[in-house]
Amino acid sequence: MAQFFIRRPIVAMVIAIVTVVVGLVTLSRLPIAEYPPVSPTLIEATTTYRGAAAEAVMDSVATPIESKVNGVDKMLYLQSFSANDGKMILRVTFDVGTNVDIMQVNTQNRVSQALAQLPDAVKREGVTVNRSSPDLLMVLGLYSPKGSYDAIFLGNYADINLVDAIKRVSGDERVHFNGHPSQTPFSLENRLHGEDYRRAGSISRATRGNLVPGRVATNSISGRGPDRSSFSG
Repeated sequence: MAQFFIRRPIVAMVIAIVTVVVGLVTLSRLPIAEYPPVSPTLIEATTTYRGAAAEAVMDSVATPIESKVNGVDKMLYLQSFSANDGKMILRVTFDVGTNVDIMQVNTQNRVSQALAQLPDAVKREGVTVNRSSPDLLMVLGLYSPKGSYDAIFLGNYADINLVDAIKRVSGDERVHFNGHPSQTPFSLENRLHGEDYRRAGSISRATRGNLVPGRVATNSISGRGPDRSSFSG
């Protein structure tokens, strides 16, 4: 067979061209659902321990959840991220081709087993378990061409007018918003730095059992850099 095509190169070229054309036509008509899975299944668990530093989040939240989720069926590995704003993200990666709905239910069941070991503040906040994807479809940036609007205004505008509309787009699995959706942290920051220390002290005494060492850290409105309010247990 090899000698046949070697002696007749024109026939070999015609067959190759026909094969490419048929493949392109088939590719344009093949549904995306028929594509073989190439990315691993990813399930993400998120929660927030408000006021806690990254080390406190890791010890009080991430470690108990990891100990329960570790070893779930068909899991490859897991990663956790703890931030100084109290946020914890746990990403569980499963084998390629596994049913994402079943993996989400299995992960949710394991997370539920760890709820009893979590602080009361985290229980009130709740732990959200959602399917995720390591592949980004699109990244959008919002800016003011003339610089007349700051990041806080643009963040509020995107959160109110854009995020919900994008979530309703067919085929969109998740929208991750990275911005400033509210001015509440800045207002709280200013009060803590101003004359409301006594009021903050009254609140801390009333909820002392639910507070952990940490800090409130946000970008400064005045542009002087990050303002922070630290407190210790």
